Amino acid sequence: MKGTKEDDGDYQFNLFLDQPYKRLLNEQNNKQANGMLVIEIIPKDQNSNLVQIPKNGARIEAYGAWVTDNPHGWNELHPAWKVRII
Repeated sequence: MKGTKEDDGDYQFNLFLDQPYKRLLNEQNNKQANGMLVIEIIPKDQNSNLVQIPKNGARIEAYGAWVTDNPHGWNELHPAWKVRII
């Protein structure tokens, strides 16, 4: 998991999913995001007590709006309003 700060201020990273959650992915996640779910944390939530910014390799739970990103076509959580390192 490598996080990046996007031009709009969102913090974005890709999340490898456990088998039961792979149904959240689509073909574009497999092609463009190496089979991972894209997670975006908007600026106003980046300092929230509910959102922890994970480090590479961390095991997490993430909650947010599950949407398809129109420009890329992949599925993502955007915004992720709760991220918890477990």
